[in-house]
Order: sequence, then structure tokens, then C-alpha cells
Amino acid sequence: MSNNTITGKVITTIHKRTSYYGNPAYWVTVETEAGDTVTLRTQDNSGLSYGITNPEYREEAHTFTLTRANRIRTVTKAA
Repeated sequence: MSNNTITGKVITTIHKRTSYYGNPAYWVTVETEAGDTVTLRTQDNSGLSYGITNPEYREEAHTFTLTRANRIRTVTKAA
């Protein structure tokens, strides 16, 4: 199984909806290191949804690991 990853900074977050269990989901626009923009979505019922709107994701580059459906699975601070 290969992992798809994107490295960049979050530009915008838009609240998509709330799950059945009351957890938020977001559309996240990321500016890559190459200057391209990519719009991704957080997974349903993911703890990441509570932190993705924090300033640290806008100020520093992070590596986003994606699922096969191109939803954000995990995030780590880029080296």
C-alpha cells in the first residue's frame, strides 16, 4: 500500500458539515511547496478536525498523508 502525501501550508478551512456524532468536517485548501493549491477534506469523526483551524497549520509547512479517497488521514510537521 503506497501513501499519498502533500507538503504545504493551509490557506483556508471551510466547515463542510457536522457528522451524525456531532464532529466537524472541513474542506482544507493547502498551498504546496511548488506554489500549487489543492483542496482536501478531513475524514469524518477525525480528531484532526478540531485542530486544523489552528494558526500553526497556516504558519508552518506540514505533510498531509491522504487516504485513497484523498481525505486527510494524518498530519506531521514538515522537517
